[in-house]
Amino acid sequence: MLAGYEWTWVADVGQCIEVDPGVERELKTILLTAVDADPEQRFPSIVDLRVALSAYLERIWPGRTW
Repeated sequence: MLAGYEWTWVADVGQCIEVDPGVERELKTILLTAVDADPEQRFPSIVDLRVALSAYLERIWPGRTW
């Protein structure tokens, strides 16, 4: 889904994430891991990505149900 978003059509998705000033550093780290060019460096599963995103969301909006 990230790689198909409009701002990534003209450049590498990782570069787009890295330079986006509207994305916090912690979220950038999660997203960059998800789209890493080396499959061995990506999250091992979608469950692991979900866990990382859920933990991030809990830190910025505690107590919400995702």
